[in-house]
Amino acid sequence: MTSEARSNSGGHPTGLPGKAPGRELEVARQEKERLEGRVRELSAQLVLVQPQLEQSRQEKEAADKQVRELATQLELAQLQLEKVRTKADLKAAFADLDTVQAQLDEEHERNNKLQEWVRALEKEIRAMRRQALLRPSSSGAPLGQASSGGPSGNSQH
Repeated sequence: MTSEARSNSGGHPTGLPGKAPGRELEVARQEKERLEGRVRELSAQLVLVQPQLEQSRQEKEAADKQVRELATQLELAQLQLEKVRTKADLKAAFADLDTVQAQLDEEHERNNKLQEWVRALEKEIRAMRRQALLRPSSSGAPLGQASSGGPSGNSQH
C-alpha cells in the first residue's frame, strides 16, 4: 500500500482501522491469487469450448437445411403418389416414399442429437461462467463483487 493510501486510511496498511495486516492480509492475497488462477483456467477452457459450440451450431444449421430439403422431397413424393394410377407405379412410389421417410427420420434423429449437444455445451459454458464469476472469495462475497456487496468492476488492482 502506498504511503498516500495509508494516510487516507488512517495509517493502517489494510485500510481498516483496528485490523492487523499480518496473516489475514496474506490469506486474502493467496485466495485472490488462487481465484485469479481459477478464472484464467476457466477462461482458457471457455476459449477451447466456444469453437466446438460454433461448429455444432453450423452442423445443426446444415442438418436443419437438409431436413427441410428432405421434407420438400417427401412432399414431392407424396404429390407423385397421388398421380400414380397403376399398382406397379404405386409400389415404386411407396418404396420411394419409405426411403425418403427413413432419411427424414435419420436426419431428425441427428438433428435432435446435435440440439442436445449444443444445449449441453451452452449449459457447460454458463456453468463455467457462473463458477468463474460467482465463486465466493474468502470474504464470502462473490468474485465479481467487493466484500461490501457492491460490484467491483470499477476497482483498480
